[in-house]
Amino acid sequence: MAGSHVLLANYLKEQSQLRRMDTTLDRINGLGAFDAAHATLVSPIQQGAKVQYASLTSLHDAISGLRNVSSATGVNVFSQYCYLDFERKWEMANSIRRQNRCESMVHNGAVFLASLLRNVNITKDWAAEFEIAFASDLRHSTAGQAFLSTIYPPYLELDDEVAYWSSKNITSYKLQWQNYKSIGFASSYQMVNAYGAAYAFTLESTVSVFRLTSATSYTMYWALDNDLRGVSSNRTRMSGLGLLRASSRFAFQNISLQDVLIEDGYLPQPPWSATYDLVASHLGPFGSIDMVFVPPPFVLRQAIAAFNRVMADARQAHTAAYMSIPATHAVQPAPRTWKHVLWAVAGSLLCPDQPAIHLVRLETLTGADRYDATCTDSRQRVGLVPSRNQYLFATSVANLSASMTDVAALCALDSNLSTCMDGVQKSVAFLSLVPRLPNDRQTLVDAVDDLFIEWVQFGQENEAASVALYHTRLLDPSDASFDYFAWLFFYDWVLGRREVISFQGDRGTLTVMGDTLPDQMHAVDASQVHTVFALYARYAVQYVTSSILALAMLSLVYLVLAKGAIEGRNLLKLSRIGGFVWVGRPLIGLRSITALGLLSTASIELVTADQLSYFAPRPIPWYTTCLAANEVTWLVNIVSDLMLPWTQWRTPRFALAHSLLVWLTSALLATLTPVQATISVDPICSSVSLDQQVQCVVGTVYIGSVARLLLLIGVVVGCNGVCYSVARWRFPHDTGVRSPSLLLCSGATYLLKHNDWIQDNVYYMDRASAALNGLLSVQWRSDTFYVLDVKAWRLHRLAHAKGTLSNDARLRRALPLAATIHP
Repeated sequence: MAGSHVLLANYLKEQSQLRRMDTTLDRINGLGAFDAAHATLVSPIQQGAKVQYASLTSLHDAISGLRNVSSATGVNVFSQYCYLDFERKWEMANSIRRQNRCESMVHNGAVFLASLLRNVNITKDWAAEFEIAFASDLRHSTAGQAFLSTIYPPYLELDDEVAYWSSKNITSYKLQWQNYKSIGFASSYQMVNAYGAAYAFTLESTVSVFRLTSATSYTMYWALDNDLRGVSSNRTRMSGLGLLRASSRFAFQNISLQDVLIEDGYLPQPPWSATYDLVASHLGPFGSIDMVFVPPPFVLRQAIAAFNRVMADARQAHTAAYMSIPATHAVQPAPRTWKHVLWAVAGSLLCPDQPAIHLVRLETLTGADRYDATCTDSRQRVGLVPSRNQYLFATSVANLSASMTDVAALCALDSNLSTCMDGVQKSVAFLSLVPRLPNDRQTLVDAVDDLFIEWVQFGQENEAASVALYHTRLLDPSDASFDYFAWLFFYDWVLGRREVISFQGDRGTLTVMGDTLPDQMHAVDASQVHTVFALYARYAVQYVTSSILALAMLSLVYLVLAKGAIEGRNLLKLSRIGGFVWVGRPLIGLRSITALGLLSTASIELVTADQLSYFAPRPIPWYTTCLAANEVTWLVNIVSDLMLPWTQWRTPRFALAHSLLVWLTSALLATLTPVQATISVDPICSSVSLDQQVQCVVGTVYIGSVARLLLLIGVVVGCNGVCYSVARWRFPHDTGVRSPSLLLCSGATYLLKHNDWIQDNVYYMDRASAALNGLLSVQWRSDTFYVLDVKAWRLHRLAHAKGTLSNDARLRRALPLAATIHP
C-alpha cells in the first residue's frame, strides 16, 4: 500500500495546486520505483498559508474560521486594519497615506477590526489593552457606545453574520502575508470502495507554530497584538495612547510606527545603511507596508495542468527520451543586464543589511525573501532544481529551438553552461515527439505581466559607486533572453515551491518573486489502511463455508444411517434450505455482499517499467470471474427465500433458471465492462481556526463502483421477477402435494420433493432432508424418533402409527410428519 499511496499522494498534491479534474487511475504515472518499505511524502512548507490566503477568502469561510479562534490569539489574526467599523466612522491606519490606500480595500472584510470583534471576544484576555486603545475613546459618543454593544456574545447566527457583512458591501476576506507564525495544514484524500464507504489517507499534517525570534516581517508591520502591547506598556512613546485616528490621543499623531519599531529594536538605530534607506525611499516608511500574498493566475495553473497531462502520456510512450533529460542539477540564472555587471550587495527587502563580506560580481541572483529566511545569512544564491516537466514546460512556452547558437546564448545566463545546454537540447528533442502541445503563450504572458512580478537586487555598478536598488520584471519585454528561466520560476510558483509577495507602501510597490521554500518530510502511516471490515467479512465467509461443509457431512451421516434410502434430489437444496436454517440470512447476506463488492471493485496493480511507475489493470482469469460471479447466487437464494410467500409452489419451477441467468449476467458484466478505478481532484478546504489551522480533502479515489453494486443487485431482483413471470405463464396450476407441518421451514415446504414420500395422507421426511431443515433425529427402537428442532430449540417425539409401513423399510426410517394438503 505504501508505494501506491506515495504515487497517488504525489499526483494529488501537484494536481490540487493546478485545477479540478477527473480521470482514470491508469492515466497516472510517476518516475522511479515506489517499493520502499518505509516510504515518505515530501511537500514544501507554507501550504496552509497558501490555502488560507488564496482559497479561504469567502465570507462564510472567514466567519466560521473566526469563531474557532480563541480570545487570547484573536489579536494574532494578521491584518493591517484600516477601519474599526464596517460603516468606516473610525479610521485606524497608522499613516495618512496608508489611510488613503485603504479606500481601495473597502470590499475586503479583513481591513475592518469589526470583523474580528463581532466574532471573537478578545476583551476576555485583552480587556485592559482594548480599553486604552479603543473603548475609552468610543465611550465618549453615543455611536461609540452603540458599537461597543455589538462586540460581545451572543453573536449572530453564521448565515445572519454573512448577510450582515454582505449588506456592507464586503465581498471577501483576505489576510496579509507574515512570517512570525506558520499556519498549520492537514490534508488528506479519500478512498471510496464499492459500498460507498470513504476512508481518509493523510497527505500532510502540521500545526501552527510561532517563530517570533526569527521573524523578519515585523519591520513592514508588526501586527495588532504588538499595537495593543505598545499602548499598554511603557517601552515606547505609544504608551497610554489610542489607535483611532479621530482621537486626540491617537498614537501616531506625532510619531510614526517606524519610530516605534526603532525604539523597540525591530529596526536598527539611525543612521541607516544605504539598503535600509533605499527600501524606505522606494516603498515608504517601515511599519506601514502591506504584504499581500499573490496567488498564481488561474490561466497559468490551467496551462500547466493541461501540459502535465499531455506529458504523462508522452513519457509513458517515450520513456527513454524523457529520462535522458537531466533533472538533478541546480539552475542559478541572472538577467543579462545584471550578470557580470553589478556588484552584488543584497536581495532581500525584509533583511536589507548583509553580513560584512567583500563584494563580488553578480553571477546569480542572491538573497531573495522566503518565509523561513532569517537575517543572519540572506546572501544565499537563488536557484531551483527543475523537474523534467518543468524543463519541458519552460522550453515549450519560451519557444526554444535546438540551434546551438540560441542555446549557448541562453545558457550563458545560468551558472552551469554545459548542463543547461544539454537539458535544453534534450527537451527540444523530446517535445518534437509530442504531436499536439498545449501552448497559448500570449495568454500566459498577459496574465503574468498584469502582476508586475520582479526580481530585486541591491548592488553597485562598480566598487566605488553608491548602492542602488535594482528591480526588473521576470518577463522583461526589452530582453527575452531570460524568458526560459522565468517560466521555470513561474512553474515553481504555481506548485507552491515559492511565493510571490507584493510589498505595498506609502511611496511605491514592489511585487517580488521569493526563494525556494524548503521541503518537509512526512512518514507514511501504514495503520491508515483499513482492514477491519475485510477481516470480519473474511471470517464470516469462512464460517459460512465451514458450516455448509459440516451440514453436508451431517447429511452424509444420515444417508449412511438410512442405508441410502433418502430423497437425493433434496440434497441439491443444501445452500437454499440448509444455509438459511443453520447459518441465517444475515451471514448469508454478508457472504453475498462480499461477492458483490469484489465484482464491483477495480482490479489494478502498481507496475514499474523503465523507471516509470503506473497503475495497470490486473488481468483476471475467466474461471476466477466465473467463481466470483457464482457467489452472487447466494443473494439469489436470499431473494427467492424472501419472495416465497408470493411465489410459493412455482419457486422450484424457476429457481435454477434464476441462478443460472444471474450467474451468466454477472460474469459477462465483469468480463466485458470491468469496473475502472477513477480519481477526482476537487480540493475542499475549511478553516479550523482562522489564520492558524487549515484542513483540506484534496480528492477522492474511487476504487469501487456503487453503481455497479446496485446494478448487480438490480440484476438479481429483476431476474427473479422475469423468471417468476415466465413460470406463472408456463405453470398456471399447482399439481403437487405438500405437508403443512409446522416443523418445516418455508423453503422445505415448497422446494423439497414430497410426492414420493406420502402414504396414508402422511408425509415421511427422510432424515438427511430433515437435517437440512434443522431437524436432528435419534431413532429409538423401530418406530419412535426423538427430534430436536434447532429452529425453535424444542424437542419432539415422533412415532409411526402401529400396524403401518410394515412392508416399506424406506418409510420406516423416515420421520412421520403431519397430514398432507392437496391443492
